[in-house]
Amino acid sequence: MDPLSEEVKKLREDIIRHVDSTTIEGKAAVFLATLKDGGDYAVIHGKDTLMDMNGDKQADLLIEFYAASGTGLKNGVSIYLFNKKTNSFVEEEVNLPNPTFNFKNNTVVSYYVAISGGYATELKWHGLTLDTLESIEVENDASGDFKSTAIIYNHRNGKKTSKVSDMVWLPDKYRYYEYQPLIRRE
Repeated sequence: MDPLSEEVKKLREDIIRHVDSTTIEGKAAVFLATLKDGGDYAVIHGKDTLMDMNGDKQADLLIEFYAASGTGLKNGVSIYLFNKKTNSFVEEEVNLPNPTFNFKNNTVVSYYVAISGGYATELKWHGLTLDTLESIEVENDASGDFKSTAIIYNHRNGKKTSKVSDMVWLPDKYRYYEYQPLIRRE
């Protein structure tokens, strides 16, 4: 039996015993302890807070982090929505790389672009799920002169367009390389 595992389990039990799990803050503390106990909490620059992410006026759990491996900008968020009907956090997390949230129209854009290419998406909250409004495939070719092709699929009208550039390009709304965290860092 792993003594660290037993120690972590005891710590989790202590948190659960000393937290008022009838409040949203208490439910979040218990949920976070469970994530950490299972090794599912982002340990590299991981920060968390409660805030309404999907426009239902209910606080959700947001975890911001920086991914440990890979190329390209690796800021990320994990979102655990709070389901009012079950009075608990939805265990199916929403993972988004380099997101920009627009709380006025309930949308979020997200992208990940590495050396050979990547993707971007525009999503809209629909209750506890995200509907895809736009998706972009980015293909980079560095053989010879650099060429980046963005293939844009509009899921609202079914149209497909593309743009070729001598540098990585995404529409302005994606704020490429301008990630701003929602949780203030000191």
